[in-house]
Amino acid sequence: MPSTEVSIALKTGWHRNRDKQWSAHDIYDIDAMSPAVPYCDIVVTDKACHDAPQRARLGQRMQTALLWDLEELPRTIDQWKARRAPAE
Repeated sequence: MPSTEVSIALKTGWHRNRDKQWSAHDIYDIDAMSPAVPYCDIVVTDKACHDAPQRARLGQRMQTALLWDLEELPRTIDQWKARRAPAE
């Protein structure tokens, strides 16, 4: 299941990072990211939650744009629209 793959990748990535201090909010992040990454075209996260999915190449594997900078969103939406525009 794709959502389980994301959950495992996040947990694994965060456990490998010795500098990562776990908090109760990390569980909320994992619960939110697990269905979002495989089933959304664009996912915007905070910077702390962006690294693990990028390292696991989840965006490429699941064809999802993973952003942490909200200023990139308009450009990413334009690119997304261009890829889905019907051919004339």
